[in-house]
Amino acid sequence: MNIPAVPTASVLRIDELPVMPLIPLILLKLQAWEDHLLASKFYLRVKHYTDAADLAQLLPIAIRRGNSIRQESWIPETFVAAARKRLEVYLVWYPTQARQWEQIGLKKASKHPPLRQSKKRNHHVRTLA
Repeated sequence: MNIPAVPTASVLRIDELPVMPLIPLILLKLQAWEDHLLASKFYLRVKHYTDAADLAQLLPIAIRRGNSIRQESWIPETFVAAARKRLEVYLVWYPTQARQWEQIGLKKASKHPPLRQSKKRNHHVRTLA
């Protein structure tokens, strides 16, 4: 994994244990999702579902706390750019989360409503919901 160095001032402590700030943690989880999705070994590949479930829980927490990528200026731009590329693929799988990624500042607001998968396999439709 490509883990950026976290400045000491940005490290949180809970019960005296160092804790990764939430936004970089989300970006690392997104990186793990892609790594697992592309893994050649089945036992690694199936972990991408768990990564997605973790992201589905972490994003609302970050939003509730008012966390944003803009607050984490210490994160290398190359790391953020790589996360944005990963996010494009992730949102093909989980388009309903697009608004949450916008709220933390990683995705630009869409001009179009998100895609919703219909009951027909691999058929996507735009909705105004």
